Amino acid sequence: RMLSAVQTASEIKRIINGDPTILESDHIHVSAEKKGFLFFKKEEIRIGGSVHHDTDKRKAEDVARHYAGGRQLVSEIKVIH
Repeated sequence: RMLSAVQTASEIKRIINGDPTILESDHIHVSAEKKGFLFFKKEEIRIGGSVHHDTDKRKAEDVARHYAGGRQLVSEIKVIH
């Protein structure tokens, strides 16, 4: 059974938080959104926040992409130097 979008988002956040190589995992948030209406609903996974390292952004995006289950991934993570 496939996880719902909300369950998927919390699973992605749990995995990001548990990854010791993602230094600022606590600055990354994950949510699920439904777009469209009736039979044309599409679910997307959104990740956002601000981190100081490109590698944190890239790793979080890789985790989210891997676990999104075919849903569209929207990344709004900003890297601040």
